[in-house]
Amino acid sequence: MKKFAAVILGCMMTAGCVTVVDPVTRNLPLKMAMTEPVDALETRAATGDRQAQYAVSFLAAHGLRGVTRDPIRAEGLRAQAGQMKTTTQPIYVPGVNGGPGSLIYAQHADPGVSDTEARRLDLCAFTVILGQPAMGGQVCGSPAAYIDLLPSAVALRAQMAESAQAGPPPVDPQSISECAAVESLWSDAARRMGRNDRVGAALAADRIIALCGQDERAWHARVMRATLALADGDGGLALALMEPVPSPPPYPIGAYGELVRIAALNALSRPDEAAMARTALAAASLAALKTKANFETRNIETRPLDTATLVIIDRPRQSFPNIYSLKTLVIDGEPARLEAYQLTRHGTAGSLEGSWFLDAFNCAERATIEIFEHEPTNDQITARLKVYRANRANAISRTVINGATASAVCQWPAQVAPGLGDDGEIRLEYRPVL
Repeated sequence: MKKFAAVILGCMMTAGCVTVVDPVTRNLPLKMAMTEPVDALETRAATGDRQAQYAVSFLAAHGLRGVTRDPIRAEGLRAQAGQMKTTTQPIYVPGVNGGPGSLIYAQHADPGVSDTEARRLDLCAFTVILGQPAMGGQVCGSPAAYIDLLPSAVALRAQMAESAQAGPPPVDPQSISECAAVESLWSDAARRMGRNDRVGAALAADRIIALCGQDERAWHARVMRATLALADGDGGLALALMEPVPSPPPYPIGAYGELVRIAALNALSRPDEAAMARTALAAASLAALKTKANFETRNIETRPLDTATLVIIDRPRQSFPNIYSLKTLVIDGEPARLEAYQLTRHGTAGSLEGSWFLDAFNCAERATIEIFEHEPTNDQITARLKVYRANRANAISRTVINGATASAVCQWPAQVAPGLGDDGEIRLEYRPVL
């Protein structure tokens, strides 16, 4: 009995006892942010409730549910939520051999919502709000925990999008009189496009084109205006607008601009030219990937795959918080087809430890082909791709972007033609955990 009491005391004093927390319960601070009345959260946060402090910090960071967007306040609340607190807990130690029992007071360290836990909750929120069930089931703790958050996340999706697009007052296109001053007008056009203000975006883009003509400063506006023309069913205007833009366009327009051109050719019933453009785009993408990999001395491996060649390129980069792209895989020798594959690792709680995801991308969808618990070999990747390509219904999950434009412009440009516009500065190199 004394030994048992000593074990309990040791656990309490060193915080060494591991308590398994139900994932749904663990996500409570995030669910509070999404569902509880804001006034009640503010009151609880002011009185030191650390779960409420995280909840209000989340809302303040993104300007949601009527809470003013205030990054400084959000960070301050986050610091309070993660403040270590020590409490004293009584432990009853039963008597031995008929002797009386006694109380021992042990100190217990409670980190509240730590920085690591707050980052996990943030990433969980990201997966639920953007609709990423495969990753969300892992980051949020379980599929059930992800599903528990779904109803409250739906209302926040529109609010978060609106908050992200908020900016300065609209710019009157006629107030800009020279090409050198179109920066603010382009930013305004992009915000209008994000809010689905197609008329306002078109007016802003037209003004930029009128002032800059074929100059490089008008290329972004031309791509936007061509996209809007396609949505209106005017493939001829879209193709004419793209005429001065290089094929493929340089960074940061990249593959998206060329995919707009291809969509215009398809809209004009010129499939042979569209197929030639797709083949050229795929070749340019592969050349860009190989050039950079060779320059950085990263591994490139080729494998036969059906009648084509699978090119496997080591490409370590951080895609999103806790998501690390490790390999890019493209098919060489399949004319007029745009599809690429990515091997990523999804870490949790600030660690690279996590599962390995093999995803396929084409312009219409993303499909998760396989989830590996250990890093797959190139042989395993190749074998799984053969199975998937033999029957594309053989996938774990699929994601299609909601609200895709009616023009059928590619919805996954950086993924289907990687290396063209998405290869900016690598923010964090992936290193295996030893």
